[in-house]
Amino acid sequence: MFVASSSRVGTSWHFFDDAANLLLRSSQAGGGLDLYLAHPDFQFGPLATAVAAPLALLPDGVGRLGALVLGTLLGMVVVAAVERTVAGLGIDARRGRGLWALRSGEVAFAIVWADVAISTAHLDDAIALASAAVACAAIAERRPAWLPTLALAVSAAAKPWAIAFAPLALVAPGDRRVLRLVALLGAVTLTWLPFIIDEPGTISAAGSFTIGNAPSSALRALGITDPATPIWVRPVQFFVGAAAALALVRMGRWPAVIMAALAIRLMIDPGVHHYYAAGLVLGALIWELTYRSGRLPVITVLTGVILEITPTLLHPSPLAGALRLALTASLVVAAFMWPARTPWGAARPQDSGTAMNQAGVGDRGGRAPSLPTVSRVSRNPAR
Repeated sequence: MFVASSSRVGTSWHFFDDAANLLLRSSQAGGGLDLYLAHPDFQFGPLATAVAAPLALLPDGVGRLGALVLGTLLGMVVVAAVERTVAGLGIDARRGRGLWALRSGEVAFAIVWADVAISTAHLDDAIALASAAVACAAIAERRPAWLPTLALAVSAAAKPWAIAFAPLALVAPGDRRVLRLVALLGAVTLTWLPFIIDEPGTISAAGSFTIGNAPSSALRALGITDPATPIWVRPVQFFVGAAAALALVRMGRWPAVIMAALAIRLMIDPGVHHYYAAGLVLGALIWELTYRSGRLPVITVLTGVILEITPTLLHPSPLAGALRLALTASLVVAAFMWPARTPWGAARPQDSGTAMNQAGVGDRGGRAPSLPTVSRVSRNPAR
């Protein structure tokens, strides 16, 4: 209770607390289904508000503590999902260099996750990232297609920018890939539909919210010096991120989707908040454990360090912005260009046939999917 009452933890919990209380009080001005129209600063999806609602009904200190606990538990879900993703792809991270690589990456992730779960209590980011990680694990383990599709829908319903991960639904085994993508988008839309029907201006209001363009942002390093979010930024983040994700899926590089989509987002985002680091570090970790398996995840660690020091510690601000830009651009390039390798450092076989289809995304009947993924080392991974 003492920790929860501290002004240094859960600094963003009040947004979720206010949103949940307003949603439950439809008679109050700006409450009920008018929530997002009247409060465009609530930049999280209806699912995040619904998850926060039971906690908001508790005394403030108890509700805040509950949010901290929930965020921490979701971080544990992420770690477990990353381990299952690696195992599902046939990469042995249970001993030797593989284990060292996994554990060091998990430590780096845990450090930046504290910004999401403890410092800010950003439930929306926690739900979105945990769900995306679960989707990756389900894909790697060849689970039924509905499971990663549902996880990705939960992710986007909690945090709108997570819709860029939607192309991952195409990787899961089975047919009707386009149909599941449509189902995913429909499920997310359904969470917003009551608000839109009640107030058609809800979406435009939410999209109109702006934040200050930080002196150390990558956006300024690109030469965009508007004092606040340019009107084109959010649409570009959504569509370019999703397009990159789709291209990576088509290329068989789906483990790089989270990293690339979030690198594009941060590359043109005016904000430089510390909690932004968790998503990109997660994406880098999944990618690096797959593409640099058996090696210490230095790129993941470097990503976390740069995103943590550039908001306030590194001066002058233009240098910090240039460093953020260089990092995000490099990660996007790596997502598309870095050669896939086995845990022992041998280059991936390039011949057609089984090499491109051994990543565990074929259906359980043995037929390989039309969308290849990274190469698999073992045909019988640990479950």
